Amino acid sequence: MSRLLAPTWCPHARRITWLLLALVSSPEVKAITSVLHAYGAALKSRNVEDIVDLYTSGGVIMPPHFTAAVGTDSLRESYTRIFSTVQLVITFSIDEIVIMSPEWAFARTTAEGTKTMLATQASEEHANQELFIMKKESEGWKIARYAFSTMKPLFQDGATEKVCSPRSGTGKQSYEEQDGFMD
Repeated sequence: MSRLLAPTWCPHARRITWLLLALVSSPEVKAITSVLHAYGAALKSRNVEDIVDLYTSGGVIMPPHFTAAVGTDSLRESYTRIFSTVQLVITFSIDEIVIMSPEWAFARTTAEGTKTMLATQASEEHANQELFIMKKESEGWKIARYAFSTMKPLFQDGATEKVCSPRSGTGKQSYEEQDGFMD
């Protein structure tokens, strides 16, 4: 694993580390960025084949509340179902790309905008955080695994639950168990 370590006492260490890593592997980061932007464009155009082509042959999507879709045929079925039920109008942002080895990397992204249910035309806010595991194959970088979760607040009994809150000044998250949340 290729990793640059930064001192935790320096508030800008993470940004500096990321910039150094980006400079070291700039062509790889650019190639992965291109794949992620192609994914965003295919989502916007609702093009199943373009999305499936971005995955490895054994690629996996792991959506919340659904069984993982594994392999090309299952991915095709999953995205066909998604695009037949929702229309996404989103802004896709890349938060970080980390090259782990010559053949493996991961990317953390966010997607924010509007999701419209096609059956009812009801729209709602859409905000996801996403993790892509990328694999470099002979034809370039591909999506090997994709998982996402909502960033919308958790509502329970008509009230918003505080599930995760930043620890002051550290930039890290602290997870707090709430009444009823872990039941």
